[in-house]
Amino acid sequence: MELAERLRGPLVTIDFVRRYRSLAAAARGAEPYLSAYDSAAVVALLRELGRVARYDRRESFFKIVEEVAGFRFQLNISIKYGIVELIWDVLEGGQRLSLGGPWGLVCALIDENVGRIPPPNFRSYEELRAIVREALTFTMTSRASS
Repeated sequence: MELAERLRGPLVTIDFVRRYRSLAAAARGAEPYLSAYDSAAVVALLRELGRVARYDRRESFFKIVEEVAGFRFQLNISIKYGIVELIWDVLEGGQRLSLGGPWGLVCALIDENVGRIPPPNFRSYEELRAIVREALTFTMTSRASS
């Protein structure tokens, strides 16, 4: 995979790698993780944070879609075994821009020397709320920089 050059600049500008590393490190709690969750509770949590989300039962992820200035931003949130995987998809004028997918991979595409960044994990809905709240600031900031 590769990162579309058009997206690299805004991600570097918002210091995406450092911010994601910080988010992931702050959300590395001790076990036990919240391995079972209620998808309706997560949709409600996202609604409380001001986002409309749909749960894709078949793919097992939550999807938030927003259209801004000709771009379609989709943030997929996959929650399994107490781990939050954040995955971006960006389309411009109906054409998918190469972004890389999971945020850990996006970091590696921005800087090949980054190494593996474990995804954030959580033990409660409150910890999940904090992770998602911070992740949503990334999407708002990166859109503003586009």
